Amino acid sequence: MAVGIDEDAGVAAPERLGTGPGDRRPRRFRFSEDAVHLLWRADAGGHASLSPIVLLHATGFLARLWQPVAEALAARFDVYAYDTRGHGDSDKPPPAGENYHWRNLVADLRGFCDALGLRLTEQLGEMLFFLRVNSDHHNLAFRPSDAANVHHVAFEVQGWDSLRVICDRLAARGHAIEYGPGRHAPGHQLFLYLREPSSGLRLELFTDMAHIDDEEAFRPIRRDVDRTRSVNVWGPAPPPSFLE
Repeated sequence: MAVGIDEDAGVAAPERLGTGPGDRRPRRFRFSEDAVHLLWRADAGGHASLSPIVLLHATGFLARLWQPVAEALAARFDVYAYDTRGHGDSDKPPPAGENYHWRNLVADLRGFCDALGLRLTEQLGEMLFFLRVNSDHHNLAFRPSDAANVHHVAFEVQGWDSLRVICDRLAARGHAIEYGPGRHAPGHQLFLYLREPSSGLRLELFTDMAHIDDEEAFRPIRRDVDRTRSVNVWGPAPPPSFLE
């Protein structure tokens, strides 16, 4: 269980993440099970219309290394990053027992998301976790990894007809679709994926996402991993590049 975000931790002389609006003072987050404090930074304007993104660094790295990515995303998202336990200015518990097991790292992230108001909608084993801040099935998804990366950034379009028009226009301009159209199992949305040519960033265009209509009655969905059908219930498997 997360105790919460300590607004007045008094962290000295930290580097700030990003250049967007809002208060980006580094703060500490306390996790109650073992009292580990995590230093976090935000490039967050606090606008209700912006979805949050939590950026996680790889082993041996630091949250502040996400700065260029945070700056690029800050106009559209509230961006958060924290030093994981044992890294940077976060607490460094002794390397005994399961202090640095993936389960504790995932628990830290869950606690941080709880404190931000993110709610778990669905998870696939221990591989993928889908979180929301509103009635959409998810606004954020994360997976444990040995390397820091952003798999894709998603944009909603207005219906299947919009996807069809976009596909036709991309083809007319010589651009290839990486994967799709298809329908995801988690979220139920129609999708297609493509790469932004100059950066290689993967973009998802989607529509028809599931919604959570009754927050009180809803319980998070947990299902086993089916790498093919979970990604696309219609059947065609993703290309190797999509799974990198």
